[in-house]
Amino acid sequence: PNKRNFTLPELSPLQQLICLDNCLYDSDCPLVQKCCDIGCGPVCVEAIDVREDALLPPIPKIIYSKLGRGNKVEIRIESSANSTYYCHVEVRYHFGVSYAERKLSPWQCQLVEKIAEISDARSKRIDISFNLKPGYWYQARVAAINAYGFRGYSEPSKVFRLTHNPKPPKSPADVQVVSALFNGHHYVVKIAWCPSKSNLPIEKYKVIWSLYVRNNDESVITNETYVKDAHYFEIKELLPESSYYIQVQSISINGSRRLKSDKCSVLYNTTQPAEPYRPLRCSHHGHEQEQNIDTNSENPLSRTHERAPKPTTLAVSTVHGYEVNYRFSRKFGMIVHITGFLPHKEKVYELCPKESNCEQREYSAIRVKQDAVEFN
Repeated sequence: PNKRNFTLPELSPLQQLICLDNCLYDSDCPLVQKCCDIGCGPVCVEAIDVREDALLPPIPKIIYSKLGRGNKVEIRIESSANSTYYCHVEVRYHFGVSYAERKLSPWQCQLVEKIAEISDARSKRIDISFNLKPGYWYQARVAAINAYGFRGYSEPSKVFRLTHNPKPPKSPADVQVVSALFNGHHYVVKIAWCPSKSNLPIEKYKVIWSLYVRNNDESVITNETYVKDAHYFEIKELLPESSYYIQVQSISINGSRRLKSDKCSVLYNTTQPAEPYRPLRCSHHGHEQEQNIDTNSENPLSRTHERAPKPTTLAVSTVHGYEVNYRFSRKFGMIVHITGFLPHKEKVYELCPKESNCEQREYSAIRVKQDAVEFN
């Protein structure tokens, strides 16, 4: 209701003894109660005769709710046809496999789309819809509001949710090394990544860093850890003169199921010269959004080596029109993927250090494709 001339009921002595500061504004109170100071502190009370005021529209009813196409729910509202009003819709929800009323969030305004409106002599029916997130339970209520206020909210609807399971989260849009410190024996590097987009809460991020050792066994040394409530991590004791394949994966929980994103990766070489740090390129509502990361390491030693390698999803070299990408294989180790030229089927290709002139034959082609060649 509005601030017209409603009067407040008198409270009993017992109510006055136990009253506390349980509100500050009218919006802190449920339904059509108002926040009023009764002497010992503000409490939520209902104004007298507010539900019988003829200038206020009747309380509407939610006839039914049903799932529509895609991720939408459709709700039918019925109210009086004798007044002009606006339907204000609120929802509350919680995430989980099973419904629990105690987990529901506070009521909050919900933007809706009107589908249809049908009126007859006595009533008006309005069909609305809005989007739902997979994995959440929802409940809705509605109020009819005009220039004088509103009489109250409808009874809450039955709970509803989408029937299909939520999808895994998106992989981080970008990951890079933002600082590196050499302590005389090992490197300590700080990596940062973009937050993953997901309909479900992100439980944690998995960080993996792998070193491919070229020896008789040609083994791969892999380490991993989990990061919660942060989008950065310090990797310690990296060997100098080495290349590391660093991956970040986001993980959500849906009941007993773990939903994992694709991995976002970067190749980091401790032998390359420093490159200038660039902001993370995080996608946001279809637009590129740059995020600046604090590159100061907690290590008291000053940084002596910095670089910002590009993600492996992008070309790292375009010499003579060739594009070079990297990916990691447990069977073959580090794979170098070169596109941009037409390989010949019966030829053997070699990938060599620039200064060796291919005399050492360090790398050999393992796969020749129609428009690319790969080396390990």
